[in-house]
Amino acid sequence: QLLPVDLGYVRMESGEEFPFVANVVIHRRLWRGVGAVAMNAAWFGSWYLGPRAHPNDGLLDITIGQLRVRERFQARKRAISGTHLPHPDLRTIRSASWEYDFGRMMPVLADGIRIGTSSSISVRVVSDAFILAI
Repeated sequence: QLLPVDLGYVRMESGEEFPFVANVVIHRRLWRGVGAVAMNAAWFGSWYLGPRAHPNDGLLDITIGQLRVRERFQARKRAISGTHLPHPDLRTIRSASWEYDFGRMMPVLADGIRIGTSSSISVRVVSDAFILAI
């Protein structure tokens, strides 16, 4: 079976650009402060962080926000089922591109691999970028 799949790109403030298939995650240790995810697929490990995300809809599902300590623990439990959203302190956006300035250096992961740190990022998706054979 041949399936068309969208491909995402994240650009760091250095100008470096990295492709990703499933997600980009930007957060500090223990998710302190503002964090963000850009999901092209629904899952980040065992967490269902993009319940509306689909790898062939031409959009990224972006969630950004900051949770208090107690809320972070609750969200962590709920992320397994995707019921952490909606949340009043988390903003969700569905878009083909997005950029954000965190105001400080943040670790950036693409498909679970740390690609570096950046204080600002931009993400975009290329619709039907490749064909996946399964």
